[in-house]
Amino acid sequence: MRRCGVAATGIAIRRARVDGYRELQDIVLGADGSRTLADSVGRPMLGPDDVDAAGRVVLPGLVDAHVHLDKAYAMDALAAAGAFDQSGIAGAIAATQRLRAGSDVRAILPGMSRVLEGMQRTGTVAARAHVEIDVDVDPATVRLHREASALHPGVSLQLVAFPQTGTSGRGGMARRLEQALDDGCEVVG
Repeated sequence: MRRCGVAATGIAIRRARVDGYRELQDIVLGADGSRTLADSVGRPMLGPDDVDAAGRVVLPGLVDAHVHLDKAYAMDALAAAGAFDQSGIAGAIAATQRLRAGSDVRAILPGMSRVLEGMQRTGTVAARAHVEIDVDVDPATVRLHREASALHPGVSLQLVAFPQTGTSGRGGMARRLEQALDDGCEVVG
């Protein structure tokens, strides 16, 4: 962030506590995307859209390093499919596969949107979303993540092709992972 002695035109977050500065600061957000800091002492409000932080701490946006949007808000359906019986993680994975096999891939979009709305509302600006890739999972899931991302541009998503059941021993997995990368996943993990 640039430091300036004179406030530029734009929207400002006034009287903010910023790490590394003893005095309260104004964070001026320019229309061109620039951000500058200016001491708050004695400065009038810049415009009607300014925000008075009243000495509160202003932090950078949060990053969620590991989220599974394609499984968001599916607990009730997963419980009905037997995901939480006594068979451990293998049973949960199998129940998730059964649930997916019996439903339209677009049915996961409302849960994905709900998570992204919550992230944005609470200050998350970026997330690494693990997209389940498997021979039994509809490849449209990757495109659906891109659609959800476009509907919620306030949260930047990095899509990770996630082979839940591994990459060996299942014919077609290499091709599915390649397709996931072609469809918008950036990494395999």
